[in-house]
Amino acid sequence: MPTLLIPLRARWQRLLPRERRALAALAATLAPLVAWGLVLQPQARALEAAQQRYLDELLLQHELQRLPTGAARAPGPDAEALPGLLARSSAEAGLNVERMDNQGPGRVELSLEGGLRELLGWLERLAAQGVEATALDLQVDAEAQARARLALELE
Repeated sequence: MPTLLIPLRARWQRLLPRERRALAALAATLAPLVAWGLVLQPQARALEAAQQRYLDELLLQHELQRLPTGAARAPGPDAEALPGLLARSSAEAGLNVERMDNQGPGRVELSLEGGLRELLGWLERLAAQGVEATALDLQVDAEAQARARLALELE
């Protein structure tokens, strides 16, 4: 028997039988309460939290499924209209097209210059219309003026 329990056992032996029964009843009452407080209650809280996270994730999944997909986007320009679209939209964006080479149906290489902010906005608008930049060589000076050579094609 461990040496720590020997003094406790001797003390237990000195107690009156009535005191032993009272301590045993107290231990029998406290044991389930301690087990509940230390083991079962935290597990119940963790289960409730997991259920709430699960419901939140289900709601998020449902909301994500309701979002419009990329397939709902308006059809982009056809291959013959791509050079005209690029010339018109670059002029509207304040960009100066220096050179435009048609590389086949739906593919154009061009060089242009203008403000960096205008160039990036123009590229975003083109992407929304179904025109993808497949190659980009960009030089920007200290005044945020950009010179770009890029290849664009229909998605």
